[in-house]
Amino acid sequence: MNLTLIITSKIKFMRYPQHEIFHQLIPLEMCILNNKYEIIYHNKLMSKLTGSDTIKNQKINNFVIAEGLADFLNEIRSNPQKTMEVKLSQHTRYIKARFVEKTKETYIVFSPFKYDWEHQNHDILTGLPNRELFFDRSLQIIHRCERTQSKMALIFMDLDGFKPVNDNYGHKAGDIVLQVISKRLEQSLRKTDTIARFGGDEFVLAISDLKEGIHASLSAKRILKQIELPINIGDKKVSVSASLGISIFPEDGNSVKELVKKADEAMYKSKNQNRGYSFFNMTKYI
Repeated sequence: MNLTLIITSKIKFMRYPQHEIFHQLIPLEMCILNNKYEIIYHNKLMSKLTGSDTIKNQKINNFVIAEGLADFLNEIRSNPQKTMEVKLSQHTRYIKARFVEKTKETYIVFSPFKYDWEHQNHDILTGLPNRELFFDRSLQIIHRCERTQSKMALIFMDLDGFKPVNDNYGHKAGDIVLQVISKRLEQSLRKTDTIARFGGDEFVLAISDLKEGIHASLSAKRILKQIELPINIGDKKVSVSASLGISIFPEDGNSVKELVKKADEAMYKSKNQNRGYSFFNMTKYI
């Protein structure tokens, strides 16, 4: 597994990762910036490479040379998959950064290897984000909802009628259906929303900045309408439908994992009752 991926998945749980064993296991230069892009923490490897023990409290651009560094650090707040080639004391490095909304801190890792984020974090068939990237983006949406006192809807979607397409027309036809459905789902979302292929014919979507949870029903109806449009698989057209389950932040949970679990439960309720979509808490939204 890529070392940059390992460290960026761990540092979000650690405010100041000062344990020596941690840096021995993950031998990469790293630092933490405050909201003014001043270094408030750095590890020994970064001191060694820069040849300076007085890095703390200095601006990051005193040590990192890169055109557009400030723009990059701003962009990763909303697009954490971005990477950038820089010079760290004349050594070529690739930045992987993560902005933590609650603390307004930016964690930076310098890797000697270019990280293939697109390959590692996107589904090969559909090009959609995978689970890890979805969880990361959804967590950022939750932080934004907490700040703006808005709500997020998590939609778990399972296709109905997909298996007969595979059985009758082959896996290539099934792949076409998944690719078309994926594109339609992407087009139905705003830039502030996110989506992932969860596996097989299952998808998850996070709908951001809702004033009320019931407003998620508008997205659900729009998605169902798009899903049911005929799909051209060559010389034939096929149709599928979907069952959707919806959970709402913060009423149904405060973590992405909990919201996914409850949306999954609601999806099975929807499928069993043949109703298109169901909220986890239907009594609240009927």
